[in-house]
Amino acid sequence: MALEQKIAILGAGGMLGHALEIEFPRAHYIDVLQSLSERRQFIDIISITNVLKTLKQLERGSYVINAAAYTDIDGAETSQGSKISFKVNAEGAENIGIALRNLDLRGIHMSTAHVFSGDKGYPYNESDQPMPADTYGRHKLRGEKTMRMAGALVLRTDNFYGQGGKRNLVNRIAAAAKKQKVIPGVTDLISSPTWTTSLAGIIREMIHQWEKDPSLAGQVYHAAGQNSCSHADLTQEVINIVGADCAVERMTAEEYNKRYRQKRTKLHPRNYSLDTGKLRKLGISTPDWRSDLEAYIRHDILDEE
Repeated sequence: MALEQKIAILGAGGMLGHALEIEFPRAHYIDVLQSLSERRQFIDIISITNVLKTLKQLERGSYVINAAAYTDIDGAETSQGSKISFKVNAEGAENIGIALRNLDLRGIHMSTAHVFSGDKGYPYNESDQPMPADTYGRHKLRGEKTMRMAGALVLRTDNFYGQGGKRNLVNRIAAAAKKQKVIPGVTDLISSPTWTTSLAGIIREMIHQWEKDPSLAGQVYHAAGQNSCSHADLTQEVINIVGADCAVERMTAEEYNKRYRQKRTKLHPRNYSLDTGKLRKLGISTPDWRSDLEAYIRHDILDEE
């Protein structure tokens, strides 16, 4: 059986799932939501019985890419959102981990820079101690731990965007730039913007590496756009690429809170950027965030207009 046919994508209906479907057109597509697509099988990841039944169809030694997640960071701070986040990001990951062990499968688990506090001030590497500052991060960290115990490879990423994600940050900025003369940009929120297409390619390379090196099991790697930028710098770059007659009003998180987030979770100065040096030691490079951003906007936003 070809290697690609030994790959299952959990969360195939999501933004990263969309990129993974393109990267692995012969894989098994499994989604946490009921889909109209005949190719996508439904899985209830908060039911261990259903998880075992669904993944039992896979050949032993197959790769299960877990791209299923609750990603509403603000929503996770609400009572209802916190419950959903815990069920999907913590309990769901635990159930998948159990299935990996019982069915002799290999897991690649997608995690987040939000397992860190964001207070370090410069990029985090894999040896830094996780210390989440929000509910979403705490639940994702718990999911990380249970998946690593099951021998899964954990890939932490940050602030991703791509096709199938019309509400992602880049799309929202591009849409606003065409309608507004001024867009606010926060100067003390730092991240590593990541194109899902590049991330899917990294996952392919990691699978090929794992085929040759079993020691990758249970390890953590940071997989994100090379270098980092502020929200304000990202906003300016998007405006430049789309060629909009729009300016960025640069402000701190504190100033932004006073103007725009009175009734929502407050923003705090954070630097969630990720150091991808460990990945480069495997011979896997990550593109600079600017080059990926331009490629995405020109091919997937401007060409569709």
